[in-house]
Amino acid sequence: MASATTSPPPEQPGAYKWHPDDLRIPIGELKQRYDPQVWTAFELWTRRTLVQPGTTVWNWLNGQQPAQTHQERQRIARTTQRIIDQKKDLAKTPTEEKGNSNAHSDRSFSQRPDAQSDRYSRRVGHRAEELLRGLRSEYHGTPFDLGLQESFGAEIGAVAAGRKPLYHDEYLELSPILAERLRRILPTGVEASERDGHLYVFRPSVVQKIIDRDPSSYPGERLLDKIHMATILSENGELLGYGARSAISPETAFVKTYDVENKRTILSFRARKELAAAVGAERARDYSFYLKRKFQVDIDDQSQ
Repeated sequence: MASATTSPPPEQPGAYKWHPDDLRIPIGELKQRYDPQVWTAFELWTRRTLVQPGTTVWNWLNGQQPAQTHQERQRIARTTQRIIDQKKDLAKTPTEEKGNSNAHSDRSFSQRPDAQSDRYSRRVGHRAEELLRGLRSEYHGTPFDLGLQESFGAEIGAVAAGRKPLYHDEYLELSPILAERLRRILPTGVEASERDGHLYVFRPSVVQKIIDRDPSSYPGERLLDKIHMATILSENGELLGYGARSAISPETAFVKTYDVENKRTILSFRARKELAAAVGAERARDYSFYLKRKFQVDIDDQSQ
């Protein structure tokens, strides 16, 4: 009886070797086999589907090895410290009320007497708010809710001042018109664009810096493609200035901005626990600068 082996000792020439990583199909070759529409659907699926916690199919296809827990924590700590260092001035609270619990950190913010950029951005915000109110009335006969109008003005003003990287919302058929009219009032260096009913207002230079920290997580050819894809995947949190790419990012806290005068929550998002206080303060100031009212930040770090 004859016999043969396919696994001679590894040190011998011609030894058969195999590793699960060898199952990967090169992304470039795979993309060429499909038309753009099919490829986009596939890419969306791979970015949403986990091979194991912390590693998506897309990561695996691109050869990314799952990071060890300790290494990942070190990377997060370094990134967190860099962001905190950049935000030190913004993280200083003008007023801080006493009374905390393990579940909540309560801070109240009033408007800060500020430089010309803040006064200018407030004017831009007022013009944007008037534009939104008039456009809705023009096309639908009734204006948007006052709270939505105020949020629009506050956040567009924050982008104009360079405090907030990106503004996004869906205005459907009104988005192309809003984008076109906003371009007339926005300062140099700020863009207004529309894609599939989504409105984006952003500073390309600021957004690009965020994307450059982890370019593989932002697919697309042009900058707007990257922004839109991240939005569709619900991974645009860092671009929006929220301190976490998505709501399912690990080790996050729930941050709420509360309008004290009107007794309502005006903004809520998830942020990395290490950044929650800093980005919560920054987003609250977007509103206090613009509306000249007190806003309170509530941080719940026990909800995840």
